[in-house]
Amino acid sequence: TEALRALAGSLRLQYLGLIYQQMALRNANFQLQMSQDDLARQEQLQKDGAVAAGVVSAVRLNVQQQTLANDQAKQLFVHTRRLFAHLAGLDDITETSVPSEIPHFDPSPTVTQSGELLKGFIGGGIEDTPTSEIYAMQLKQSN
Repeated sequence: TEALRALAGSLRLQYLGLIYQQMALRNANFQLQMSQDDLARQEQLQKDGAVAAGVVSAVRLNVQQQTLANDQAKQLFVHTRRLFAHLAGLDDITETSVPSEIPHFDPSPTVTQSGELLKGFIGGGIEDTPTSEIYAMQLKQSN
């Protein structure tokens, strides 16, 4: 049961990391788009004679850096997806199956929810141990 608990904890952390990496990729895409838009504006200003070539070069360098950061974010997201799929025993996880934000979690489940969860664990093949019996008795007393 300790191995299952460790696996569940690791899966939870990897899942949150996967969501985080997708958010980072979305932000990197946005930053790249903003940099490209800025470059287009600066190039137009240079054509109009309002901006020096050095300013456009600096903005172009920024676009190149943002492109590298975007590529790195993509690769990290793909790697994190593969790692999570391997850990979960899945073939692949599509990009669309990863939520775009961290799902809401109610940190204070009701006693009924806790009891249902415990029944699910015990009924799901986890041993009925003295510890699980203590937890079940504590849940009954709290009703």
